[in-house]
Amino acid sequence: MSTDQMRNIKQGGVFNGSKAERELGLAYTPIREAIEEEVATHRK
Repeated sequence: MSTDQMRNIKQGGVFNGSKAERELGLAYTPIREAIEEEVATHRK
């Protein structure tokens, strides 16, 4: 992470991934689902 990125986060910058979704076809997983999948993986 660059210092500029860290500065933006510290200042409360708002980010959105719509460009990645639109241009790269990226599909985001809801955080709750991602955590549940991660926990299930570690329980196996």
